[in-house]
Amino acid sequence: MTQRPTDEQAREQIAARKAEAANRPRIDNSSLRAGAPMTYYCRICSLVADVLPEDHNSRPRPHCDECTKLVAQGWSAKENCFLDYAIVDCGECHGRGHHGRDCYTKRLRTCGSCDDGKVKRRIAAAVIAGPFDPDKVVC
Repeated sequence: MTQRPTDEQAREQIAARKAEAANRPRIDNSSLRAGAPMTYYCRICSLVADVLPEDHNSRPRPHCDECTKLVAQGWSAKENCFLDYAIVDCGECHGRGHHGRDCYTKRLRTCGSCDDGKVKRRIAAAVIAGPFDPDKVVC
């Protein structure tokens, strides 16, 4: 797998593809004749992501090839940066996997927010500098 670009490099690549998409005419699927192939556009850069026949049963690809590579490397279009994930202690049960006792059975209640006290949290790659600090977790 190729090395992941920095956030700035990825933003520049996406901006270049958005500028290229702005210069290309978009195909309005509703104005085409019956039976014409449907064109779907990338959710990140607005270039053509997929062209499928009108009677397709599969979902169209949400991203073009270049953006698919970025998403596979951890790019988040919502956060506009790469995200890493870390397994950290649950905030509700503090890593124990249970909290409190059931008032009827007197058994420990299992935590409904985690699996055995651990939970997967998003961490912005730009936030991480050096060793992992759980206080810098972005929820």
